[in-house]
Amino acid sequence: MKENYCATWASSQYLTEDFNMPRLNLSNKSLRQIVHTSIGGDKIRVRFSNRVGDSDLTIKKADIAVSESQGSGKIIKDTDKVLTFGNTESVTIKPGEEVYSDPLDFSFPALTELSVTIHFGKVPSKLTGHPGSRTFSFPSRGNKTCKKSITRFYKTAHWYVLAGIEVCSALENKAIICFGDSITDGRGSTDDLQNRWTDNLSRIIQKSDSLENKPAVINQG
Repeated sequence: MKENYCATWASSQYLTEDFNMPRLNLSNKSLRQIVHTSIGGDKIRVRFSNRVGDSDLTIKKADIAVSESQGSGKIIKDTDKVLTFGNTESVTIKPGEEVYSDPLDFSFPALTELSVTIHFGKVPSKLTGHPGSRTFSFPSRGNKTCKKSITRFYKTAHWYVLAGIEVCSALENKAIICFGDSITDGRGSTDDLQNRWTDNLSRIIQKSDSLENKPAVINQG
């Protein structure tokens, strides 16, 4: 059976400006990030980016789980799974490059909030990310992968390094790619409520009875 990967969530990646850098330097720290998926699946892979980095970026460990509630920084613990890279937990991403995690059995329905927690080693001074997340992320000291909760003290409404999540299916899933300015990106929406117009489009598609193979909606604003 041929396997086909399709993005369920992604964000455009570019240089993080000085005023959008995390309050806590990410070197040897952890970062929990929440994303809102469009389509569901049973197998996934996660993309991490050092596209504009000026030095190596090291991920010591990363995991994925279903988020417990909006803006809480908590995960549903029994959904948590560790990501691997070539069957090892750590990976180094060279400047200008991106990596995918190994395929992982991980089931979730459409329109699910997922949590990806990264425990970093070295992090470049030029950090790849997407500052306009409109969703809070949670930096923390130490290794917080696989932990149910994480401190909210340093929370920040930006994404870093996390570039995309793809689902695998026997179907040839399709995606609607939304390009645009800050309005497409989510300006005017409410932090943590996932109410960008692209999120609402995805909800409309998922509720449609006339669409058999419902496409993903990917925001590349």
